[in-house]
Amino acid sequence: MLQGKVQSARMVGEGVEIQPGLTLREVVIELEGIEYRKDEPLRVQKGSFHAVLGDDALQSYLSDLLPPVRSPWSLVVSHLDNLRVRSRAGEVKLSIDVHTRLGVQLSGELSGQLRLREGTQIWFEASEVKVVGISVPEKVRELLSEMFLNRPLLDLSGIKAPVRIERVAVGDGMLMFEGAILVEQLAELVRG
Repeated sequence: MLQGKVQSARMVGEGVEIQPGLTLREVVIELEGIEYRKDEPLRVQKGSFHAVLGDDALQSYLSDLLPPVRSPWSLVVSHLDNLRVRSRAGEVKLSIDVHTRLGVQLSGELSGQLRLREGTQIWFEASEVKVVGISVPEKVRELLSEMFLNRPLLDLSGIKAPVRIERVAVGDGMLMFEGAILVEQLAELVRG
């Protein structure tokens, strides 16, 4: 350390808010080959991270982002609420209450997998949609997916951390992310 070099460093954080309303349960950052000198940019040879997002935090975050019901659905549906998230090994289930214009409340459930795009976006791909516990036909599922799932479930492109997500996995009650620390951008962030 006195020579301005560190072989490796490991940082662990709990309850880390990465963007307003989105708090990770845990983040582990590992850096290797660190060199630092006064008045020079930080140099890091390699960096990686592992993060865990709990269902409760995802549910709270997504509940605040529920979109308004748009046409043609707004002719039948007045609003959506009571979003629930349940993750089980390899699959995510999103449940929601659908309030109709006739005053009837229905429950809807979407089951599916998560897909990573562009190293910053997590998309939900529905494999099954149920309304009142009954699976809807594939054409209806595709239509509902196009209407309501035409944007990322999570978009982390706006976070300040210089990271690229390389893998997303679903565990019991949690989502796990792994990826690389973009060391060139880290040096600029630390410098600026």
